[in-house]
Amino acid sequence: MIASPPDAPAVPGDAPARRTPSPGDVWFAGLLTLAFALVPVLYGGIGGPGPAVLVLATALGFVQLIALVWRRSHPERTAVIVAVAAVGHFALGQFLQPSDVAVLVALYSVTTFGRPGSGRLWVLISMAGAAMVAVGYGSMSGRDLATGAVIGTFFFIGCAALALTAWAIALMRRAR
Repeated sequence: MIASPPDAPAVPGDAPARRTPSPGDVWFAGLLTLAFALVPVLYGGIGGPGPAVLVLATALGFVQLIALVWRRSHPERTAVIVAVAAVGHFALGQFLQPSDVAVLVALYSVTTFGRPGSGRLWVLISMAGAAMVAVGYGSMSGRDLATGAVIGTFFFIGCAALALTAWAIALMRRAR
């Protein structure tokens, strides 16, 4: 039996696992943080029920984006951090934030750089997140049930389509 070297890829075509983030990953996370967390704050922030909630939701947005520094070296851990922060700001009443672009990047990263098959679990988690957003916006409509259902369906289809697109692009990238 021939054993592969310890730094050999787990699956043909996979890159050997890195322990530290590359400078490109640091720059990528920094630019996303600038664009999707700092600029909205400087522009006036994202609405919320109160200043304390706004500060906490914005801090969770920073956590989502800064976690992307480790998207290649530790994709599963990054996806967990991004998902927990997304659920956290959802629980605060911020159903969608600009920093939620990190969810799509984390899904792409875990599918491309994670263990084979782990992307399937994370696309299901993303679909659950799309359903949460749909229920949140649908119940927030303040109108009749039919209007809330239409609004919720619109948000579910939009969020699910974005997640499925990120997953499909990652699958194509991994297949190369």
